Amino acid sequence: MRLEDSVAGVEAGVAAGMTVFAFGGGVTKPTLLEREGFTLFTHMSALPALLA
Repeated sequence: MRLEDSVAGVEAGVAAGMTVFAFGGGVTKPTLLEREGFTLFTHMSALPALLA
């Protein structure tokens, strides 16, 4: 499992076959993180439900 907030981190996690959760509510805009193979979320309060 990988929690990322950067384009390079998301791409690396997906390439490694990891389960990737990308946080688009910080410095990196959500539109820049859009890739296939991961889950994008924009509020940290959503993370516990995603991990359940």
